[in-house]
Amino acid sequence: MSTTKGYLLIAGSVISFSIMSALVKSIPEINSTITTFVRFTVGFGILGLLALTKKIKLTFNNSFLLLLRGLTGGFAVFLLYYSIVNIGVGKATVFVYSYPIFATLLSVIIFKEKVKPIQWFFILIAFIGIILLSIKNGLDISQISSNELLAITGGVLSAISVILVKKLHHTDSSTSIFFSQSLIGFWLFMFPANTVSFEGNVNIAIILIAIGIVSAIGQLIMTEGYKYVEVSKGSTMYMLIPVFNIITGYYLFNEVLTFKEWIGALLVIIGCIGVVSTKALKFKFFGPR
Repeated sequence: MSTTKGYLLIAGSVISFSIMSALVKSIPEINSTITTFVRFTVGFGILGLLALTKKIKLTFNNSFLLLLRGLTGGFAVFLLYYSIVNIGVGKATVFVYSYPIFATLLSVIIFKEKVKPIQWFFILIAFIGIILLSIKNGLDISQISSNELLAITGGVLSAISVILVKKLHHTDSSTSIFFSQSLIGFWLFMFPANTVSFEGNVNIAIILIAIGIVSAIGQLIMTEGYKYVEVSKGSTMYMLIPVFNIITGYYLFNEVLTFKEWIGALLVIIGCIGVVSTKALKFKFFGPR
């Protein structure tokens, strides 16, 4: 029963993050610094309120790593939102959610973790997918646009953030890590968000607040869900987000992928699922949320 509860919570989290992506795409006229700032402001407010009412307990032990996690996670969220607006909700999330392969590679470099041959195979598949998804014709990697490179950078930053979360879980709780990211993200994007013009209306304001609320809900129920579900199985479920977003992009925003892009996206998703499911994960794959 508890396992079923865990899967339902994680499924709800996946849906929440997919809705968040669609909401970001629905307001392309809004500068991504504003969207990011509001998202962190709402998250900061929700967790602060929960802490104030003693629903959660916030303690901060490793301040330096919490700061690094906030910086990398903050920029990763911004690049996710920026990429969704500029290259499409489906394509952007495939790029940014490719972070498991980068996290695995960084784990090898930083923690000297061993990677099985089958995992190297899936990493290779994912990189081939990234190339196919990035280029229009042939196999000329010089065709990769700056926006696509930024999306891939978002995946790398998310991977670094994952590595930091791995270390932080020895000293700090998931809610404390999420709160510190929201707090740092608030200060990180407060000035940039207030230096760009904003000509919104009530509907846009509601959507911006909804992005923050849905993100916070997704994060909180994800944390709860991992209490009942194995990390490897739960992490695999999160690769459904790019799948849902490709479908959402097609039906809601008329985003059409070429055959090569479809193959590329499929290879990236398969590669990431393969890496996550075959790795003896000791930490949760917290992405750009």
